[in-house]
Amino acid sequence: MLGSSITKLNSTVTALTEITKAQKDADESSEVLYFDNILEDVRF
Repeated sequence: MLGSSITKLNSTVTALTEITKAQKDADESSEVLYFDNILEDVRF
């Protein structure tokens, strides 16, 4: 019973670690885009 609980806890920690890594990667790759500048470039 204790072994089963430890295995479940280990699985939960692993899943939370993966989620944290994915969120960190998503935050780093985001950037602000100014569409008015892009639109002007496309128009001309």
